Parts: sequence; structure tokens; C-alpha cells
Amino acid sequence: MPLNSPFKFLDAYGKEDKDIFFGRDDEVEQLYELVFQSNLTLVYGQSGTGKTSLVQCGLANRFAQSDWFNVYIRRNEDINQSMLAILQNYQVKKPESSSLKERLLRRRQGAERKTAGSREEEVKDELIRTLRALYNYYLKPVYLIFDQFEELFILGNRPEQEKFYRSIANILASEPYCRVILIMREESIAQLYDFEKVVPRLFDKRLRVEPMSRLKTAEVIGRTTEKFSIRLADESVPERIIDVLSEGQGRVELTYLQVFLDKLFQEAAKTSPDGVVFSGPLIQKAGSIDDILADFLDRQMESIQMELQQSFPAVSPSAVKKVAGSFVTLEGTKRPLSKEQAAVGNVTEEQGGFVVGQLEKARILRFENNRYELAHDTLARHIAGGRTADEVALLQVAKLARDRLNVYETAKTYLNNNELQLINSFKSRLRDENSLSAEEWAFVRKSERANRARRRAVAGLTLALIAVLAGFSVFSWAQWQKAQVSARVAKAKEAEAQKALEGLKEEQAQRALAKYNEYLARGKASMNQTYYAQAIQEFDLALEALQDTEPVAGFDEKGGEARQLKEVAQSKSGVSQRFAQLIQDGESDEGRGNRWLVDAKRKYQEALELGYDNNTAQSRITALEGKLENAFDTFVSEGETFFRTNNASGFRRALDSYQQANRIRSTRDIRERIQACKDSLGLTN
Repeated sequence: MPLNSPFKFLDAYGKEDKDIFFGRDDEVEQLYELVFQSNLTLVYGQSGTGKTSLVQCGLANRFAQSDWFNVYIRRNEDINQSMLAILQNYQVKKPESSSLKERLLRRRQGAERKTAGSREEEVKDELIRTLRALYNYYLKPVYLIFDQFEELFILGNRPEQEKFYRSIANILASEPYCRVILIMREESIAQLYDFEKVVPRLFDKRLRVEPMSRLKTAEVIGRTTEKFSIRLADESVPERIIDVLSEGQGRVELTYLQVFLDKLFQEAAKTSPDGVVFSGPLIQKAGSIDDILADFLDRQMESIQMELQQSFPAVSPSAVKKVAGSFVTLEGTKRPLSKEQAAVGNVTEEQGGFVVGQLEKARILRFENNRYELAHDTLARHIAGGRTADEVALLQVAKLARDRLNVYETAKTYLNNNELQLINSFKSRLRDENSLSAEEWAFVRKSERANRARRRAVAGLTLALIAVLAGFSVFSWAQWQKAQVSARVAKAKEAEAQKALEGLKEEQAQRALAKYNEYLARGKASMNQTYYAQAIQEFDLALEALQDTEPVAGFDEKGGEARQLKEVAQSKSGVSQRFAQLIQDGESDEGRGNRWLVDAKRKYQEALELGYDNNTAQSRITALEGKLENAFDTFVSEGETFFRTNNASGFRRALDSYQQANRIRSTRDIRERIQACKDSLGLTN
């Protein structure tokens, strides 16, 4: 891959890229205003819309140096630990060069700290203490920027999430100099429900980063190539690039655009290194973006595998694929790991380190915050798409053990017998692939011991009861032969044994009810997070816990609530497909231009009426309102222009424009204009 390629490929734009960051001026200004209106801002949008670049480059360059101290935070292993560690790292750095004003402020601040020392000492929260020390040292507003925030929900657990919610609430309430920016993919926005309970104004100031329009994308292509002294063969080149990347829809992922331009540059440089020209035949030769990315991945991974085998002849032929796959979650998103964690299966730590280093050199991986991760979600999706059904099943089993361990501290429940049987059926492969950590294997073993102890306890109690009954039967038979009085004693003993048996049944039923309630609660939690498929599994386990047990006090119908909620989850699961289709159709209409905006809104409203993910549907509708108003003004203005031509052609065009405006908002003036056009054209109502 030529080192002189000027394009960003899969990297986000940073502050140093100010001169080549085009097409987002309006969004930068909107975001700049939002962060001044509130100390909490949510930035979300589809993958590939340039959310990180908007903040790292656009917003960062909008601030003066004295007004912007940015701290970028990723989850890594735990978002709370990462946040504190990153803030503490800044404290040991040397002070930046400062103006006379800043030095005087720092001196005054130092005097204030001496008089307020006792008050500072009362602050027990280490995070708050660290933040205040950071602010007192740098004397700049502190911006905590959480990039790829959806990782908290994909990779995190409930205790980690709840601790983070409380920390952010405390910061917002007590630290006025600190502002928080959350950057996340919009498909995960429904997971913010519990966060909103702790921070009710979470959605007050938010910006949805829309896919760039066709016109803006053409502008980016033109200005970028001009900046890099790349000549376009003719004026149609930007449009042809957009058509290839959007498949005729006019909406382009900015990451794909950079990758495609990088590919064009490399191909053009082969034939004309001194004067690069982008032309129609060159675009056609490059192929589709999917082909480019797939070919890039395949070639790089194949090359790295060959180099690996030269250094380690006995290495697995799928070592590179396994190492790369470890950086992708089951859901197909990026998963940050240390170099040591990338050693999977029978790939040694040394071999894994070699592969990670080569993947980084090939721009497939990048190193940030002491973790390696894939350069972009696009690569993660391609790697996940190449997994076999068997590989996916193995990942699902590993995730089951991991998730159950994560909730153990709060639920205090081990893996049940069915879950253990599932894990045992994959045990050899889980060990071979190094899919579970030592802690997770320890949890599996503890679960096995707990299940064995439970079975032994039940079996022992049953045998003891049988022995009591058998002994009593022998005794009663002997006594029956001796005297009628002894028979009455035997009956009494039999009644006592029966009572003990009923007590045993009651105890078994109570345990089953406890297990039922546990799975029921977990199912409800999954429902709250819109994990409907997972909720269905939990409700099935709840119903399974009640099999072959008698109803007990406090529980009327056998599994009635679980059955009812399972039906709701099944219904919601089906609704999710309809919801996703409506949102996709609405986005497609929205991207086609002003004439289809009303159709887009109707589909978003239909999605909202499903009651599946109101936040996403409502955010689409809210974002669309401004576009509809602009479209209304545009149609009215066009109608007036055509109407003034005072000829048949003009009246026809004016009629069309007024009718489009009337679809958006029907007013008396618009209706009168429509009638005037019809009268001029001799049309009947």
C-alpha cells in the first residue's frame, strides 16, 4: 500500500486535518451551539456518517485553545476504570505553554485552594477530586468525550452501566466547568432507557449526524482532490463516484468514500505517478466498495498468514483469521483488546503478537488507549459476515457463560443444568479456542459443583424419606399382628410420613418458584432493554423451572405471567422487523429528495405507532420537521416563480410545486394558488 496516499482510508479526521475536512460546516455550527446550551450532548447517527470526525476535527477546531480541554474516553475493559485512569494520566503531564492571563489565573487559583483546602479534602469521590485537580491545573473547560459509547451496552454489564450513570449524574450536578459528549451509533440509542432514568435530560440536547447529501458529497470530492492536486478528467467524475458508492441512492458513507478515493489514488499512481487523474474508466476498474474492502482484507490477511508461517512453520493455517476475529463481537461490532488477549485457540502469545503487529501495519488494526481495535466498523462487519454457523454458535455459548458471570454478583445464581449441558457440549472447542477466561471457567466449575450438591441434597432427602416409610411399614406390620392398638400407632406414623412427603413437595415447589421468579426477572430486564429474543429464552427457562411441580401459596396460575410476557416478547420480536423495515424505507425516501419527505414522515410515524422503539422513531420525525419546513418554503418559492411566468408551462410547474407544498402543510393561500393554476389551465376540480 503506497505510503504517499493522501486519503484517510479508515481513520477518523483529527484536529490536525482541519484543512482537508469538508462538507460538515452546518453540523459543526449546530454542535458548537448545543455544547454551549447544555453540559450534556448526545451525538448519534448511522455507522460511517463521520460522527467521530465531526467532534475530533470539526468541533475541536471551532474552539479557541484556552476554551477546549478534550479528554477522549473509550470503554476498554471497564468504562469507569478507563475514565478515571485517563483523567489521572493527564495530571502527570507537563503544563502546556500558557498566556500571561492564564498564569495569573493559575496563581490566583492556587491561593484560593489554600484557603479552601478543608473544603476540597471533604470530597471523597476520587473521580470528582481528579476532575477538579485537572481543571485547577489547566484552567480550561473539561470536555469528557465518550467515543463508541455503544460499547458500554454491547460489552458491558449492568453494575458497570449503573455505576457510570451515577458518576455522570454527579459530574453534571456538581462540576459546572465539565461538559460531557456521548458519541454512539443510533441503532443502540434504545439502550439509553435506564441511563435516562438517572439523567432525565439525556435527550434534551442531541444531534443526529445525517448521511451527507449528494450535493455535499460531490463538494467533498471536488475540494479534496483539488487540495491534493488530483485532476478530475471531467465534471461527471464526482457523480460517478457517488453512484458507485451509493448504488444510485445518492447517500454515501464517508468512510467508504475515503476508502474508494484511496483505491483510485493507488490505481492512478501506478500508471501516472507524477500527475494523478481520476477518470470514468478508472472508477469502473476499481469496482464496488464491498469488493474493494473484501479484497483488501483477504489480500492483507493472506499475506500476513504467509509471513507468519515462515516464522512459525507449525502455526495453524487459520491463525490470522482467528486473531482478527477476536477483535469482533458476536454482534459484528469492534471489540478493543490488548495484544495478550488476542492470543486465541492454539495461537501462542508470541504468534498472536506477531499477527497484531502486522495487522496494525496494514491499517486493519490501530492502537489507542493501550488497546488494539479494528480501524472501522466496516471491517468488523466484513469479518463477522465471514463466520460459519458453527463459529457463531461457539461465540454464543461463550457469551452465555460471560453474561451469566457478569450478573452473578447481583443475582447470586449459578449456571443451571441446561446451560451447563450446552457449555459441556462445546467444552473441548471452548478450551481449544481459548474462548473463556480463567475466571469464566472457574465460574463454570462452581456452577457444576452447586448443581451436583443440589442434586445430592434432593436425592438424600428422598432416600431418607423412603427409608423412614419402609421402616415404618415393617414396624406397623409387626405391630398389627400383635395388637389393634399398635395399628392406630402405625396410622399415626403413616400420617406423619405423609406430612413429611408433602413438606418435601412444598420445599421443591418453593425452590422451583424461586427459580421461576429469577428467570422471570431476567426476562423482564431483557424486555426493558428491548432484547426480545433473549427475553423469550428467559421466559422459557422460567416455565421449564415449574414443570412437574404443584402450585404453591402466592402463585395462582402455573407460569401465567411468564406465558403472557413471552407472547408479548414474541409479538415485539416480530414488530422489530416491521419497525426496522419502516425506518429503512423512511430513510430511503428521505434520501431521495424533498418530494419524498412526506412519505418518509408517514413511515416514521407508522414506526412510532408500533410502540417498539419510540426514541428512534421520534428522533427521525423530529429531525425531519426542519427538512419539511425548508422543503415547504422551497416548493412555495418555486411555485411563485413559475406562476409569474404567466404561461401554460409555468402554470403546470407552479401547480406541481404548490401541490407538493400542500402535502407538507395545507394552508388557505396554498389552496387558493392551486385553484388559480387549475383555472388558468382550464382544469376541473
